[in-house]
Amino acid sequence: MPTRKRAVLSGEVCEIFSFDEALVKRIRKQVAGLEGLSRIFKVLGDETRARIVYALAQADRLCVCDIAQIVGLSLPAVSHHLRVLRELDIARARKEGKIVFYSLADDHVASLVRQAAEHVGENKSHRPDTPISPSHFELASILHGRRRD
Repeated sequence: MPTRKRAVLSGEVCEIFSFDEALVKRIRKQVAGLEGLSRIFKVLGDETRARIVYALAQADRLCVCDIAQIVGLSLPAVSHHLRVLRELDIARARKEGKIVFYSLADDHVASLVRQAAEHVGENKSHRPDTPISPSHFELASILHGRRRD
């Protein structure tokens, strides 16, 4: 049975303090098991890395040169961001001859980034006065204009 205590609160919080002990206990265990989750969001919180991951989610693989052209950065800058993504098992590298191709480590991150991009698009569609970023169109045209087999 939920514990109920009277509290005087105002604003955007409950007017009484009440919680479901069993529910809280179950979810608290689940939350405690998510160590490291914030690191993924911290890494993706960097705009450049988010764009790199989004680009990788749009193609099976991209070489470092492709990624540099897509995000508009130098090869060393892109390599730095890719190293961070590899260290967290977000991206993988595979060398073929003299070219290094990158891809996402698995579909979980691709799904997460696609859903986030969809969410951003929904927020923009609800605000007609907010223009869509031209960089999104540039990214889409670059990705859809070039395909590697």
